[in-house]
Amino acid sequence: MEETVVKFVGEHLAIGNWGKFSVYLSLVAALFSAISYFFAFKTPENADFWRKLGRAAFFVHSAAVVAIFTILFVIIQQHYFEYQYAWQHSSRNLPLKYMISCFWEGQEGSFLLWMVWHVVIGNILIFTSRSWESPVMTIMGLAQVMLATMLVGVEILDFKIGSSPFDLLRNKVAGPIFTLPDYLTRIEDGNGLNPLLQNYWMVIHPPTLFFGFAATIVPFAYAVAALWTRRYTDWIKPALPWALVGVMILGAGIIMGGFWAYESLSFGGYWAWDPVENASLIPWLILISAVHLMLIHKSTGNALYSTYLFTILSFVLVLYATFLTRSGILGNTSVHAFTDLGMSGQLLIFMFLFIWLPSYVTVQNPMVRYGYLAITAIVFAASFKWGASQWVFIPYSLVTLFFFFRNIYVVNPVKGKEEEFSSREFWMFIGSLVFLISCAHVLISTSLPVFNKLTGENVAVPDDVIGYYNQWQLPFALIIAILTAITQFLKYKKTGNEYYFNNIIISLTISILVTTACIYLFKIKAENNTTLLLYILFLLASVYAIVGNVYYLVKVLKGKLSFSGASVAHVGFGLLLVGVLVSSANKQVISLNYSNVNFGEEFDDQAQREHLLLYKNMPMRMGPYEVTYLGDSVEGVNTYYELNFKRTDKDGKPSGEEFYLYPNIISNPKTDMLSVNPDTRHYITHDVFTHVTMVSDKKARNEVPYERVYNDTIHLGDTIHTNNAKVVMVGMTPDNAADGTFGMRANLKLIMLGDTQEVAPRFMISESQSSQVSPEEVVDDAGLMIRFANIIPPDSSGHTQPAFHFAIAERPVQRDYVVLMAKVFPYINFVWGGTIVMVIGFLLSIFRRVKEYRREKTTVA
Repeated sequence: MEETVVKFVGEHLAIGNWGKFSVYLSLVAALFSAISYFFAFKTPENADFWRKLGRAAFFVHSAAVVAIFTILFVIIQQHYFEYQYAWQHSSRNLPLKYMISCFWEGQEGSFLLWMVWHVVIGNILIFTSRSWESPVMTIMGLAQVMLATMLVGVEILDFKIGSSPFDLLRNKVAGPIFTLPDYLTRIEDGNGLNPLLQNYWMVIHPPTLFFGFAATIVPFAYAVAALWTRRYTDWIKPALPWALVGVMILGAGIIMGGFWAYESLSFGGYWAWDPVENASLIPWLILISAVHLMLIHKSTGNALYSTYLFTILSFVLVLYATFLTRSGILGNTSVHAFTDLGMSGQLLIFMFLFIWLPSYVTVQNPMVRYGYLAITAIVFAASFKWGASQWVFIPYSLVTLFFFFRNIYVVNPVKGKEEEFSSREFWMFIGSLVFLISCAHVLISTSLPVFNKLTGENVAVPDDVIGYYNQWQLPFALIIAILTAITQFLKYKKTGNEYYFNNIIISLTISILVTTACIYLFKIKAENNTTLLLYILFLLASVYAIVGNVYYLVKVLKGKLSFSGASVAHVGFGLLLVGVLVSSANKQVISLNYSNVNFGEEFDDQAQREHLLLYKNMPMRMGPYEVTYLGDSVEGVNTYYELNFKRTDKDGKPSGEEFYLYPNIISNPKTDMLSVNPDTRHYITHDVFTHVTMVSDKKARNEVPYERVYNDTIHLGDTIHTNNAKVVMVGMTPDNAADGTFGMRANLKLIMLGDTQEVAPRFMISESQSSQVSPEEVVDDAGLMIRFANIIPPDSSGHTQPAFHFAIAERPVQRDYVVLMAKVFPYINFVWGGTIVMVIGFLLSIFRRVKEYRREKTTVA
């Protein structure tokens, strides 16, 4: 029987087909570019010809990536819900800025964002890398090939390659609606953006973070190109500025994520050691080490072996972070991880390729190289033949990594002469090792889900995740802070004792005095004396990092900004550490549950103590403030809860300071997902942080039946007494309608416990007096429903004034309330200010290294 073909109405198929074509074009062009650049290096006699082809192909690839980006954004912005990506991640009510966030909510969009940054970087490298262009762009092209495969979305035999953002919804989701030709008319809206991402920081945080990820490929590419071309030392100078760019941008992106968490998430902080947060931190720590090792080698010629290892590992760890966050393996341990799109094997191949590549190019014997290639091909084929990719790729990747360590050592053996104890490079190397140990701890702890997946075990970090990580990482940070203060006074190769100790003693003395003042100012607290001592030592080390670098900047560098990048960055790091310590150690919960209200099983003992119940219009004491919940307002999917804060003195009297906060809840009616957004009052010296944890259920309250009805006739000034409130008749107001209907409103004052409210129910008589209308007025806060039933003239009531009849139904009062957590974070601006100062320091360092590299190229030319 011939199958019926449904002709669907209203679909915009052309734009999706152009999008798919652009994906295929980007893949083919990137592959052709990589091959062309490969031959440009391997055939020097035809290098210009192949290089021109490689450039042209990369330009085509760039145009294709821009086209993909533009087409996908148009699909989202125009609400073409026939496409699964637009339907799943967007909705009609989103403003433009959040439509941009929709772009990278899904895995496909974030891969595309990564490709866009690679395109930007690749085009810069084409015009700046000079003699390094061919080998470096070969590696860049390979990376783009792998990223492009993530967007292909085709199945070959039993293997799925990538996930296309241009797949039609009817091909991805099953349902009877898709048998209808006009199914699009029945899809009124999309699922909408995850409420957690509806924040302005999520518009700029992901692009910044992915730029940082993308930048790590450049020093990696230079390092691998150096091994490939046997130019073992020349790569440091062109790679150093890019490594600094990677450290700066990736670090800024990480802090932006922390600020987003602080502004948008409800845990009350900016860093929770979430596995996805850790995944971006790990390569950043290694890249910082790589930068310092590059500086060591540039100045002394030493530490080349370590420089190679750390530089290459930084990009490999970016790929590992990609695997962790996108394979679904962190799904039960992180709220930020992507769901699994079935690309785990493909992500492993991506990571394995760039572990294998530097190992392969270090093999100098052609026969060994061919054998290594053959073994790798056999392992690759076997893993797919027997469906055991994770059991093959991960162990083989580790073997390949160790093989790489060995090969690097062969071509760049460690020099026998050890650095002087009094040399700058010795202590910079120690600092790099501390970063490595810190990174190893975070890496191992974050990788426990991978270990569990492979072994079937159920190992996890302790329940107090933040305490666990802080316990380990605080000593590492303390050591690094001290090293940033003392190392800069050392000279490369050897330092005179008198010069060194004079500077150290002066800067240390100033630091001790400043720390003493800070202890008095910050009033640092701890659970016990041991912890307090550790905090004071950490504060001293942080202050020392600031004072020591400022002293070095003024005394040694004489304020020369062009040479001050490292010192400025170290000052920023010290400021950040001060902010982390003081805001964490001295944060104060002011929403204490002195009434011992039980909030339910969902609140553990600590949460029970740290949350406060606020009834509407009932002021409550909260630390130095009197706080009143004034009500809520709805704007689209946002429900804002208005809180009034009044600072009071010791006697509880207002001191003059007053402000309002509006923590809100974002709802997605399509998915029933709720997201709590905090609100924070920012001061120079502290922040007041609030978030709503629980609110009254208005829907359930409205379903409670009215139990008692009062039928009373009263005059002006009289009172009706109910269980919930006193109802006072204050006056009357005419309220006639344009159609001749006579209307009056009764002005009633409701006096309740701790609150007063006014209401004006209406009584109406038609012009012919044939009908009466008395709408019911519902007063939720009083649990009353009031109907102005009748007006009784004076002659029939025995009074000189008219009487008024009211029917009042009553039910138990369920007042609006919120359950609130409020914290004070002292001196948290040191964290954000320190980050800005660090970025400025990195910029100064980047400008200096770029100028040096250009000057050297000009001299050589």
